[in-house]
Amino acid sequence: MDSSNGHKPGAAHRSLTGRREPLDRICNIVRNRTSQAVFVMAGPGIGKSSLTETVAERFAGELNILQVHGSSALAAVPFGVLTPYTTDLTAEESVSPVAVLRSMWTYFEKLKAGNGNPVLLLVDDAHHLDEASAGVLADLISAGWATVVAAARPRPGLPQPLDQLWYDGLAERVDLRPLNREQIEEVLEHLLSGTVPAATIDAAWSASGGNPRLLDALLHDAAEAGILSKRNGIWVLLGSLPSDGARLTAVVAKDHLRRRPEEQEALKLIALAGPVGRKVIEDICGAPVVRSLLDQQMVVETSGVPAELSLWNGLFAEAIRNTISVSRSLQLQEKIRAHQDGTLLRGEGRLRSVEWALECGLRVPDADLLESAVEALSRYRNPSARSIAARCMPRTSCRWPRRSRPAPCTTRGPMLMRPPCSTNAGFRSLTFPRARQSCCCGYRRTRRPVTS
Repeated sequence: MDSSNGHKPGAAHRSLTGRREPLDRICNIVRNRTSQAVFVMAGPGIGKSSLTETVAERFAGELNILQVHGSSALAAVPFGVLTPYTTDLTAEESVSPVAVLRSMWTYFEKLKAGNGNPVLLLVDDAHHLDEASAGVLADLISAGWATVVAAARPRPGLPQPLDQLWYDGLAERVDLRPLNREQIEEVLEHLLSGTVPAATIDAAWSASGGNPRLLDALLHDAAEAGILSKRNGIWVLLGSLPSDGARLTAVVAKDHLRRRPEEQEALKLIALAGPVGRKVIEDICGAPVVRSLLDQQMVVETSGVPAELSLWNGLFAEAIRNTISVSRSLQLQEKIRAHQDGTLLRGEGRLRSVEWALECGLRVPDADLLESAVEALSRYRNPSARSIAARCMPRTSCRWPRRSRPAPCTTRGPMLMRPPCSTNAGFRSLTFPRARQSCCCGYRRTRRPVTS
């Protein structure tokens, strides 16, 4: 049954298939209490939040589970994320570390008295914790009042009080990496009922970069568009994975909502112009913004001179570009041109500059178009190469002159390269061999055309 008849991937959420080893390790630490804390470190979209949610599901009947969610909005508010556990404190006591710690201890004791189960505290986005809250959690862990599983990004990392626990040997650290090809294959076999060929696995791995959140969005968008289709029990890709699907667009929108306006601006500029010089983006958005995006692993930097920035995933960058209107894109292009010398661009930066100009409807010289088309071919970006080359080819109809139109040839001969049609420039300068050749309009031609 193919996807056109409604057959789609069999899960609507990110699967933890491929994460069994770190999941089992965390559960063993919590169950055996070999350590009072586990720090799960992973980049954006790698699956740390899904992992902590699964831990909560596994211990739902065994432990008293509490959750704390770090937030960039509360990062400057002392004890802001701990407010649900300090409601009985006065205004003066709510800013005292000792009073907050005592209040949390009282809260935990009430829970334990109810069913006798220990407390498991899950902390999501722990890299956003303020120093005061992190200090209270560190004291709580050291006192053994609860087991803590905290998920955070390696950059900027955990606040110093929690990080010190790991250095002192009071906490375990579990690092999640992007899924490798074998794990991607395991995920696809779990989500899709049927045979998944190697080409489909490779395409999903390359496009998602091993990111489970992107993989989930791409699979569902491809199935919705009919690009990922089941034919005779085999899941095949009928085209490139879409960058404008609803799921991927939602991922981009959700990521943008969590960011400050200056970070959103920088991401759009890098997505449209990348790879682009780091100094260019720093001049427009500021050096602290660039450092923040690098710390969050949303942007990668080349080691060349000058240093260049690009988004961590090409498909994610394309999805961001799809959300930007033409008028807004033109405004951002003017900002880039004011700080960047376009004549110095080379390689992929030059190619992206031409693509961006064409997307905005600007005219590009034929020499630049041809150079960019060759660059796209060298990078195996064939659709882009065809699109760029089509802008500098004659737009006359591909038809033979009436009097020189040859009759269809019935003699079988070798099919060589297709020469340009007679309406294309340079046709008369080409010398054809005696072997039969085929024009792009479908007629076979010998050295001398046969007149009708």
